Amino acid sequence: MEEVDESEMVFEDNADDYFELYDNEDAVLILPYDGDMDDRVLEEIRPRFVVMYEPNPVFIRRVEVCIPPNPT
Repeated sequence: MEEVDESEMVFEDNADDYFELYDNEDAVLILPYDGDMDDRVLEEIRPRFVVMYEPNPVFIRRVEVCIPPNPT
C-alpha cells in the first residue's frame, strides 16, 4: 500500500463545491412499513405522494389521518 504525503493533500474549506442541500420536495424515500413508526415518519416527512407496492389497509388509514387531502 502506497503512503500518501499529507502535505500534498489539498483541503477545500468550501464544501459547497462538492455538496448541496436538497429541499424535502425533491427527495424520494423508499421505506418499508414499520408499524407504530409509520405515524412518526409521516409526520416528519409530510409526503406529497405515497406509492405502495403491497397496499396495507392499516398504513392507508395512517396516511389518511396524518396527511390531509389537498384542497385543490
